Amino acid sequence: MSLLAPYFDAQLQAPIDWADDRGQQTPACFGAAEQEYQALVHGVGIVDLTHGGVVSLSGPDRFSFLSGLITNQINRVDEHRSIYAALLTPQGRYLWDFTVVQQQDQLLLCTEPDRVEDLCQHLQHYVLRSKVKLANMSDQVGMIAVVGPQAAAFLATLFPVVASSDSAELGWTGLAMDGVLLWHDPRHTDFGWRLLVPAGQLPLLWDSLLNLKARAVGWLAWERYRIDRALPRGGSELIVDTSLPLESGLLEMQGVDFTKGCYVGQETTSRSHHRATLKKRLYHIELVHEDPSVEPGSVVALDNGREVGVVTSWSGSVGLAILRSQEVQEAAGVVQVAATRATARKPAWAGW
Repeated sequence: MSLLAPYFDAQLQAPIDWADDRGQQTPACFGAAEQEYQALVHGVGIVDLTHGGVVSLSGPDRFSFLSGLITNQINRVDEHRSIYAALLTPQGRYLWDFTVVQQQDQLLLCTEPDRVEDLCQHLQHYVLRSKVKLANMSDQVGMIAVVGPQAAAFLATLFPVVASSDSAELGWTGLAMDGVLLWHDPRHTDFGWRLLVPAGQLPLLWDSLLNLKARAVGWLAWERYRIDRALPRGGSELIVDTSLPLESGLLEMQGVDFTKGCYVGQETTSRSHHRATLKKRLYHIELVHEDPSVEPGSVVALDNGREVGVVTSWSGSVGLAILRSQEVQEAAGVVQVAATRATARKPAWAGW
């Protein structure tokens, strides 16, 4: 559950609506989902992501240990830089993705709320004689997202470190205040900024952000915003044990380095990129009208009934889907979802 749940229960005048995000409770909205969405699009909103997972790696071998496992270059990470990366099967299929940040003498993997203990156990299998210690920190620190076109200016009023000339770069990281890390999300500018905060400091910091006129944004508005911009999410667009991560934008989200050397699943990832063998891609889907019957797993088909993929995320009349790209392009993007005509288009960030 959200680490801010006791604060919300005590401070909010009206009972809060909760959303279930992979078995964890997070605020669905704070009273006006449409206004919350508009804050993300036109102003600045703060999103409670404190129900997410955080795994720490400490010990002198933590960098070399991760280097042979993840898709990105771990040696780029320091107190001023974070990266986005994934952990794959030997066959190159997606298992986990995370942002890697450094805090003093430990590396923190900020990941999805589910399968955190599984991630710890999976990493533990590779430790062997490496001097690395793993710990699940999910109940000790929580993440707040600060998102919107005014986010950087807003943060700079509270944290002078954001005035750094480098802070506009994806992955820029700084110490916002004692014990609180701040970074510009390394995946894409539309993901905004992240604050990683000790649990005991979360209520005070949330209050400070609200007092500076940021809008509290619930899960419904955040998911709509993410889907509108075709921002892929681990466990949704990146499907466990199934996805080739490049299908879902791992490269465009700055999550893979083809020059870093060996890692688990490298051969398949490199071959699919350099030989252009990927047959599926992530698409944005839009219906003419909202359809509540559409949900993740719904089939996407051509007008002739041929299935070309499945929906991975959905909100109102828009969604994301992994589709066979050649067939979708030949159909000029005309598809059907739940027997309703829809349009499939490449994400704005797509490099293919």
